Amino acid sequence: MVLLSLAISTALASQGVGWAGWNVDFDCIGGPFELGGGAPNIWFAGAAGQPGPWNAVPMRGNVTQRLVGTDLVLQDVMYVGYGMSGAGFYYNDPYNLGDYRRLMNDYNRMFLPRAEFKVTGVRNGWYRVYTYAASPMRVRIPVKISVSGSEFQVVTGPMRPNHFEHLVTHSIHDVHVTNNTIWWVFEKDPWAGPVAINGFQVVPLKESGGSGIREDGWSSALTQGPPWVSMM
Repeated sequence: MVLLSLAISTALASQGVGWAGWNVDFDCIGGPFELGGGAPNIWFAGAAGQPGPWNAVPMRGNVTQRLVGTDLVLQDVMYVGYGMSGAGFYYNDPYNLGDYRRLMNDYNRMFLPRAEFKVTGVRNGWYRVYTYAASPMRVRIPVKISVSGSEFQVVTGPMRPNHFEHLVTHSIHDVHVTNNTIWWVFEKDPWAGPVAINGFQVVPLKESGGSGIREDGWSSALTQGPPWVSMM
């Protein structure tokens, strides 16, 4: 545990001042662990490979909440969810374990054909955004996801227990923020059932010298892995 804490501290320090990321779990606040209650632990890196505190944001619409960054600081960065529906949901998939269960067994429910939310107060620059959108009921309901005007990606489900897979459990967008805001847009077939939106991670990127090459803000030991990650 000491070595793990040291690794997290080293990774946090490598970002530099002001280059924190954010981890957010749409959470059934106060709910039991079986239903995903409680945010993942600080060492859970998710598909993004980004450890740090997870913000437990209530899984409903009309929520505004300040976020704790991966630098462990409560920032002026704000999640604004007024474009989301008014209800969340959860499901006990007993095959999802530990922090994966905390993240993926509960979620915001998207009923309408279009939904959105945003994060404000963000430092301008490049970010890699991971958005989780898969139901623990293991159903296939495609949802289109765009972040800050980027090209839509379609996340389809169904999830495999304790696995992340790009375009099955989550999307990945690289975005250049110029107005201190990151915004998400979701679209689905109006005749399909409700879509699950489980949470998101925002990873700071930085340019390498004058080359224009974008690099993760984390140390090289925590760079992005393959498109699927087993949490077993």
